[in-house]
Amino acid sequence: GRFYQSSISGSNFVTHNSPFLVLLAPFYAIYPHPGTLIFLKAVFLSVSVIPFYSILKRMVAASAVFPLTLCYVFSPFIIGQYFNAPHEICFLPPFLLFSFYFFLVKDFKWFLVFLGISLTVKEHLALVAVMYGVYALILRRDRRWVIVPILSGVAWAAFSASSWLAWALAMAWWSSSRRAGTDSGLRIRVFFL
Repeated sequence: GRFYQSSISGSNFVTHNSPFLVLLAPFYAIYPHPGTLIFLKAVFLSVSVIPFYSILKRMVAASAVFPLTLCYVFSPFIIGQYFNAPHEICFLPPFLLFSFYFFLVKDFKWFLVFLGISLTVKEHLALVAVMYGVYALILRRDRRWVIVPILSGVAWAAFSASSWLAWALAMAWWSSSRRAGTDSGLRIRVFFL
């Protein structure tokens, strides 16, 4: 409920724009235990095999699909995620891989859906959206394949930066007013920063 506050080390929302984590809250509310997040992480990582396999079927020889899929399943990144605490990036692979799959098959609507979900996982994925647009330009795709991902990435980066800046200004005001023992006059100084 308090996005910018935690009793231990500070909220993840203080440093990252990750609204995707809010979608996990109902599952955590049903069973509020770290095991819930670990289970969800395992589900998301397991589901990522489906788009990976689908991408391989379109890009490599049929005889290489199964061995390469096994390489993905047992890659250090995937295996390592099972031994680490849940982090927002571990929920990304299915969405990013599905966005790439729909990019390959030229299904613009589903590409945008999965790209949009991917963007909500972490703020720096705005660069991935921009690069999709650049890649579409290199492939000489229709203008919408170039313009929409680039604008989405730029808009997400701007939103992420502005929301962090607003939080930083609010915290600067709050901490300076707490140190001073009063908030009189401090609002005016922060307002004109």
